Amino acid sequence: MYLAIRGRNVGSTQILADYCLQRVLMGLRRFEGRVGQVTVRLKDVNGPRGGIDKHCQLLVDVAGAGQLVFEAVHSDLCRAIDRAVDRAKHGIAREVRRLGRHRGMPRRGLESPSNGHADDERPARGGRRGRR
Repeated sequence: MYLAIRGRNVGSTQILADYCLQRVLMGLRRFEGRVGQVTVRLKDVNGPRGGIDKHCQLLVDVAGAGQLVFEAVHSDLCRAIDRAVDRAKHGIAREVRRLGRHRGMPRRGLESPSNGHADDERPARGGRRGRR
């Protein structure tokens, strides 16, 4: 998984970048095989005036689904990152389930019609084996 962090009007510090890296990697690690690139865009809309204006946008490239976008706004940038990652986790999981059903894969808990036996392994019906 490739991760790019971009910031606009945000006091971009190494601590914030490390926090963002940790949250995204930990939050999306179960989709590591499906997620190619994640771009994180951080923005402080009002700048020093404050308010609920810290914006986090995740652009996630998912194999088979294209690019998914998840956003969150909060007064604290770390909380905005947390919310965006949580939305991404749920959204990617939903998309992966949808793709699985779309491709005709059985849902979890359902067995295949053959119940795991090959046709030549089943005993003949009604007869006794090994007796002549």
